[in-house]
Amino acid sequence: MTQYTNCLTLEQMEYLELFDEIPYKYVKNLVKMESETDFEVDIINLECDRVGWCETKFTFTITINDIDRTFEKVLYYNNSSHIALAIIELEYNESSDESSDESSDESSDESSDESGEEDNLL
Repeated sequence: MTQYTNCLTLEQMEYLELFDEIPYKYVKNLVKMESETDFEVDIINLECDRVGWCETKFTFTITINDIDRTFEKVLYYNNSSHIALAIIELEYNESSDESSDESSDESSDESSDESGEEDNLL
Protein backbone atom coordinates (compact mmCIF):
# COMPACT_ATOMS: atom_id res chain seq x y z
CA MET A 1 0.00 0.00 0.00
CA THR A 2 1.35 3.41 -0.97
CA GLN A 3 1.97 5.81 1.89
CA TYR A 4 1.70 9.54 1.38
CA THR A 5 2.84 12.55 3.32
CA ASN A 6 0.26 13.77 5.81
CA CYS A 7 1.07 17.45 5.41
CA LEU A 8 0.09 19.59 2.42
CA THR A 9 0.52 23.30 1.89
CA LEU A 10 -2.37 25.54 0.94
CA GLU A 11 -0.76 25.93 -2.48
CA GLN A 12 -0.64 22.14 -3.04
CA MET A 13 -4.26 21.77 -1.98
CA GLU A 14 -5.33 24.53 -4.37
CA TYR A 15 -3.42 22.85 -7.21
CA LEU A 16 -5.21 19.56 -6.50
CA GLU A 17 -8.52 21.47 -6.46
CA LEU A 18 -9.43 20.15 -3.01
CA PHE A 19 -11.43 23.28 -2.12
CA ASP A 20 -13.66 23.31 -5.22
CA GLU A 21 -16.80 21.91 -3.57
CA ILE A 22 -16.39 23.48 -0.13
CA PRO A 23 -18.91 26.19 0.85
CA TYR A 24 -17.63 29.75 0.47
CA LYS A 25 -17.99 30.53 4.19
CA TYR A 26 -15.04 28.15 4.82
CA VAL A 27 -12.96 28.98 1.77
CA LYS A 28 -13.08 32.76 2.26
CA ASN A 29 -10.89 32.43 5.37
CA LEU A 30 -8.31 30.42 3.43
CA VAL A 31 -7.72 33.39 1.12
CA LYS A 32 -6.18 35.29 4.04
CA MET A 33 -3.66 32.53 4.74
CA GLU A 34 -0.19 32.35 3.26
CA SER A 35 0.38 29.80 0.49
CA GLU A 36 2.88 27.94 2.71
CA THR A 37 0.28 27.29 5.44
CA ASP A 38 0.26 23.58 6.26
CA PHE A 39 -2.74 21.30 6.66
CA GLU A 40 -2.84 17.77 8.03
CA VAL A 41 -4.34 15.59 5.31
CA ASP A 42 -5.11 11.86 5.16
CA ILE A 43 -4.55 10.51 1.65
CA ILE A 44 -5.88 7.08 0.66
CA ASN A 45 -5.81 5.35 -2.71
CA LEU A 46 -9.17 3.77 -3.56
CA GLU A 47 -9.89 0.86 -5.88
CA CYS A 48 -9.99 1.83 -9.54
CA ASP A 49 -12.74 0.30 -11.65
CA ARG A 50 -11.42 1.46 -15.02
CA VAL A 51 -8.08 0.76 -16.66
CA GLY A 52 -5.85 3.83 -16.70
CA TRP A 53 -7.87 5.76 -14.13
CA CYS A 54 -7.16 6.34 -10.45
CA GLU A 55 -9.18 7.39 -7.46
CA THR A 56 -7.72 9.02 -4.35
CA LYS A 57 -9.51 10.28 -1.24
CA PHE A 58 -8.28 13.32 0.71
CA THR A 59 -9.61 14.02 4.21
CA PHE A 60 -8.71 17.27 5.96
CA THR A 61 -9.98 19.63 8.65
CA ILE A 62 -10.42 23.38 8.43
CA THR A 63 -10.74 25.37 11.65
CA ILE A 64 -12.88 28.49 11.45
CA ASN A 65 -13.69 30.49 14.60
CA ASP A 66 -12.50 27.62 16.80
CA ILE A 67 -14.84 25.17 15.07
CA ASP A 68 -13.31 22.20 13.25
CA ARG A 69 -15.01 21.05 10.08
CA THR A 70 -13.78 17.91 8.32
CA PHE A 71 -14.01 17.61 4.54
CA GLU A 72 -13.48 14.73 2.14
CA LYS A 73 -12.68 15.09 -1.51
CA VAL A 74 -12.34 12.17 -3.90
CA LEU A 75 -10.34 12.83 -7.05
CA TYR A 76 -10.85 10.75 -10.19
CA TYR A 77 -8.00 11.23 -12.61
CA ASN A 78 -6.19 9.65 -15.52
CA ASN A 79 -2.90 8.04 -14.48
CA SER A 80 -1.02 10.21 -16.99
CA SER A 81 -2.57 13.54 -15.95
CA HIS A 82 -0.99 16.46 -14.10
CA ILE A 83 -2.98 15.42 -11.01
CA ALA A 84 -1.36 11.96 -11.09
CA LEU A 85 2.09 13.53 -11.27
CA ALA A 86 1.29 15.82 -8.33
CA ILE A 87 0.05 12.87 -6.26
CA ILE A 88 3.19 10.84 -7.06
CA GLU A 89 5.23 13.71 -5.59
CA LEU A 90 3.26 13.31 -2.33
CA GLU A 91 4.40 9.71 -1.82
CA TYR A 92 6.22 9.24 1.45
CA ASN A 93 9.60 7.70 0.78
CA GLU A 94 11.16 6.67 4.08
CA SER A 95 14.48 5.64 2.52
CA SER A 96 15.02 9.08 0.95
CA ASP A 97 14.31 10.74 4.31
CA GLU A 98 16.88 8.50 6.00
CA SER A 99 19.48 9.06 3.30
CA SER A 100 19.04 12.85 3.49
CA ASP A 101 19.50 12.67 7.28
CA GLU A 102 22.66 10.56 6.83
CA SER A 103 24.08 12.87 4.16
CA SER A 104 23.52 15.93 6.37
CA ASP A 105 25.27 14.11 9.25
CA GLU A 106 28.20 13.21 6.97
CA SER A 107 28.54 16.77 5.66
CA SER A 108 28.61 18.17 9.20
CA ASP A 109 31.27 15.59 10.15
CA GLU A 110 33.36 16.55 7.10
CA SER A 111 33.14 20.25 7.90
CA SER A 112 34.27 19.62 11.48
CA ASP A 113 37.17 17.49 10.19
CA GLU A 114 38.23 20.22 7.78
CA SER A 115 38.17 22.88 10.48
CA GLY A 116 40.24 20.61 12.72
CA GLU A 117 42.87 20.18 9.99
CA GLU A 118 43.16 23.93 9.56
CA ASP A 119 43.76 24.35 13.30
CA ASN A 120 46.55 21.76 13.20
CA LEU A 121 48.25 23.53 10.30
CA LEU A 122 48.38 26.83 12.14
